[in-house]
Amino acid sequence: MHNYHSWGVDNPHLARQANFQEQFSVNLWSGIVNEQLIGPFQLHDRLNGEEYLNFLTNNLDPLLEEIDLETRRDMYFQNDGATCHYARIVRDYLNRHFGNKWIVRGGNIAWPPRSPDLNPIDFFCMGLL
Repeated sequence: MHNYHSWGVDNPHLARQANFQEQFSVNLWSGIVNEQLIGPFQLHDRLNGEEYLNFLTNNLDPLLEEIDLETRRDMYFQNDGATCHYARIVRDYLNRHFGNKWIVRGGNIAWPPRSPDLNPIDFFCMGLL
């Protein structure tokens, strides 16, 4: 309704109908290891650092069960720049469990400057959806 104008002489107090849409959001976590898709796993609608840490500690390992141990030892964990991925408690957890093999802004391996916000899983999953 940007730049919506009503011109009239008879009714200077024109009422227009407004239809509001409820906010709809879904947070999904997915991963790609070699050529295997992991997940998707549905996260809470309002995701914060504590909820994301809860996912990492309680749900990530069962999702990775089908990945052999050698691959799990050599893999890198990549997050995008979402605020919940950057919380101190999440970074501390990733330091303990992935050492210097995790990628996020401000992490041991920094998210490259001026890189697109979409990571490989975004490109893959958006094609599926």
